[in-house]
Amino acid sequence: LFISTVSGNLVDAPEKMKKGVRFKIAQNQKTRDGMEHVHYVSCVNFQDGLQDILLGLNKGDPMTVNGRTTIAQNESNGKMYLNIDVIADNVTLPPRKAPASTGSDFPFANA
Repeated sequence: LFISTVSGNLVDAPEKMKKGVRFKIAQNQKTRDGMEHVHYVSCVNFQDGLQDILLGLNKGDPMTVNGRTTIAQNESNGKMYLNIDVIADNVTLPPRKAPASTGSDFPFANA
């Protein structure tokens, strides 16, 4: 168990659980030899105030998650896979642009 930060895009819309919200992030990573790999990180968040925000997100939305992480190695069909799971203590979303009518990226800038 360790703390990590993962940035990526939602694989699917977040799903409400009995307690908390579950979601998965895809993170692209290029190696030195130019190969590209996609890592999938399963996340869960139990903070009441954040659940409604997470449930309003859609597939492809970017985010950064920080939290307690576990990694397990599994084998399936002769291939080794890593299962990465994060209990998301902190979730950061990029700022959303204000409606085009304000002419500003920040809604309070014209106040």
